Amino acid sequence: MKFVVSVQNLFIRRRLIAAFSLLTVFVVGLGLLALFSTQRMRAQSLEVETNWLPSICALGEIDTVTARISAVVLTHIRPPTRS
Repeated sequence: MKFVVSVQNLFIRRRLIAAFSLLTVFVVGLGLLALFSTQRMRAQSLEVETNWLPSICALGEIDTVTARISAVVLTHIRPPTRS
């Protein structure tokens, strides 16, 4: 009878070891996935910082210059008002 109890405990022990090992593998896998995703996200943000952001700043300057030119042209085209 004592032998049966020790075999049952051994079976539970192996199941627990297997379950915690599997859980550890999942946690390590999620950690690696997060690490690779973070690296990929960093590469994409670096691309935005180096390529897109200067272009957007240049477009803002073009918009400002265009608005100023339009204002100057409008003041020259519009006839003076009589008061």
